[in-house]
Amino acid sequence: MRSIYTIIKAPMHTSLQKTPKQPDSLVARAVRKTIIIFSSRYFFWAIIALFIVQCLWIALSFRYPMLFDERYHVGVINIFSHEYLPFISHQPATGAYDMFGNLSYGNASLYHYLMSFPNRILTSLSGSLAVQVIGMRVINILMAAAGLYVFSRLFTALGVRQILINLGILFYTLIPLVVFVSATVSYDNMLFPLTALFLLFGVRIIKSKKADARDYSLFLAIGLLTTLVKFTFLPILLAGIVFVLVRDGVRHKQKLLVQLKKTSTSLSRTNKVLLVVIIIAVLGLFVARYGVAVIRYGSPIPDCAKILTQQRCLASGVYAAEVSARSTKDQRLPEPIEIYAQNWVETILLQLDTSAATTQSGRLEVGKALPIISLLMVSAVVIGIGAVLYRLREFLRDQRWVFLLTMSLALVGVTFLFNITTYYSVHMDLNVQTRYLLSVLPIFIVMSLIALNDILGKRSIIKVVLVIGVLVLSTQGGGVIKHIMTSEDDWYWNNATLRQTNNALRGILTPIVKQERLVD
Repeated sequence: MRSIYTIIKAPMHTSLQKTPKQPDSLVARAVRKTIIIFSSRYFFWAIIALFIVQCLWIALSFRYPMLFDERYHVGVINIFSHEYLPFISHQPATGAYDMFGNLSYGNASLYHYLMSFPNRILTSLSGSLAVQVIGMRVINILMAAAGLYVFSRLFTALGVRQILINLGILFYTLIPLVVFVSATVSYDNMLFPLTALFLLFGVRIIKSKKADARDYSLFLAIGLLTTLVKFTFLPILLAGIVFVLVRDGVRHKQKLLVQLKKTSTSLSRTNKVLLVVIIIAVLGLFVARYGVAVIRYGSPIPDCAKILTQQRCLASGVYAAEVSARSTKDQRLPEPIEIYAQNWVETILLQLDTSAATTQSGRLEVGKALPIISLLMVSAVVIGIGAVLYRLREFLRDQRWVFLLTMSLALVGVTFLFNITTYYSVHMDLNVQTRYLLSVLPIFIVMSLIALNDILGKRSIIKVVLVIGVLVLSTQGGGVIKHIMTSEDDWYWNNATLRQTNNALRGILTPIVKQERLVD
C-alpha cells in the first residue's frame, strides 16, 4: 500500500516534469526570426547585390565626367592604352599628356595601366565614349564589391559574429558617398580591396603562433602593390611593416628568422618559385617607381616642376590651381589650428552625403543635403566613437584589433597632416576628401557595432528596433536614394528614356523623402 507521502508527492513531481513550456510571445518570435535573417550568409550576398544595383544605377545614369577626378583617370587610362610598360619613362611634350601633369612620378599609377587592358577591348568594340566609360565604371563597381567581400573575410578572421559583419557592410553601403565613389572610374576602387587584403594578411600573421614565410611574403607583396595603385598608402605600408616586425620581434626574439626559414622550407617548390617571382616583380616596380624618384629628385612624389618645365606643368588644372593659391597666399589670413581642426572634421562628416555632377555645359553642380540622412550619419559617427571608446580596453586586449586601430589611425593622421600642411602653405583648403578614409571606414563601423552590442547586452528587442529604425531612416536619402533625389536632367547621359526613368523614380520618392530642413 502506497504511503500518503508517496501519493501526495508523485502527482506533484509528475506535474512539474510535464508542465508545458510557455510559448514565446509574438514579439519574441519576430525578434528571433529577424536576427536569423540578419545573421544569414544569404543576407550578406543580398547586401552585395543591392550594393551593385545601387552603383550600377549611378554608373548608367550620370554623365561623364563624374566628380572625384574621373576625367583625369579616364584620360590617363587612355594614354596607357598606347603603352606597353606600367610606367612612362619619357613624357612627350604635348598638351594631350601635359594636361594630366607629371605622369612619370605623379598620380599616374598601376591602376591606370591595368585598367588600360579592358579599356583597349572596350574601345575596339565601340567608339562610343559612353560605352567606354560605363564599361570601366562597371569594372570599378566589381572591385568595390570585391573589397566588401574581403572585409567580410577580415572580420570573420577576427571572430566577429556574422550578424555584425552583415549589418556593418550594409550600413557602409548605405552611405551616399560610398556608392557614388564606387560607381566612378577611380583608383580608390582598386585601393579598397587591396587595403582589406593587406589588413587580412596582417591579422593572419598576428593570429598565427609561428612566423609563416608565406603570409609574410604576401603581406609585403600586397602592401607594395597597393602603394603602386595609390601613393597615399606608403605611410600605411610603413606603419604595418613596423607593427608586425616589432610585435613578432618581441614575441619570437632571435627565433623569428629561424621560423621564417623553417616555414619556407615546408613550401612546395611551385609555391616557392611563385612567391619569389611575385616579390621580385612587385619590388622591382616599387623601386622603379619610388626608389628612382627618391634618388633622382629627393622625394617619392617629386614636384612636377622638377621633372617637367614650369610651363608644361601649368597645363594641368590641378597644378595651376595650386600655383595660383600659393601666389595669393598673403591675401588670406589663416585660421587658428583648433578652428581648422574643427572645420576639417565637419567637412569630413558632411562629405559623407556628397552628390554632384558635371552638367552638359561643363558646370559643376552639387546636390543639396538631405536633412534626415545627414543627421543620421553624423549621429552614428558620434555614437560610434563613444561606444568604441567605452569598450576600448577590450579591443586593446587583442593585438589584431590593435593592428587595425593603428592602421586606421595612421591613415586618418596622415590625411589630416597632409591637409593641414597644405592649408598653412596656401591659406586655403585644398584636397580635403572624405573618400580618402573610406578604405578603413568598415573597420570603424564594425567596431562600433561590436561595442554597442556589448553595451546593450541581452536586450535583443532594443537591438532589433534600433537596426530597423536605422534602415527606415536610411530611406530618407541613404545610398542611391540621395543621388536620385538631388540630381537633375542635365546630370544624366543624353538619353530620353534614362531621364524619364529617373524623373519617375524621383516622383515616387518625393512624398516619402523629407527635403526641407528639420529646423528653420
